[in-house]
Amino acid sequence: MDSREELVSWELHLKALGVEYTPIRDMEFGAHLNFRDPDHIALELSTSNETVTGWFDELREHELTRDEIDSRLADYLVSTQVSHEERP
Repeated sequence: MDSREELVSWELHLKALGVEYTPIRDMEFGAHLNFRDPDHIALELSTSNETVTGWFDELREHELTRDEIDSRLADYLVSTQVSHEERP
């Protein structure tokens, strides 16, 4: 998926078809929803969030060292924990 909005469109489409699915779940790196096909095979639709998409765009433009990547990831994960803890 290219965006969360596209994922929402799929959620509405699945609902209209009467397909059982999990609601969209927002996670640290993006969002996803799960459902089963007619043969009961589990499937997932997902999209990256803006932060992750920005990282991929930046990596296409220039190379980052492993230390830079690890540092950014650690900082990002700490920031998402703080925002989860601040939620009511």
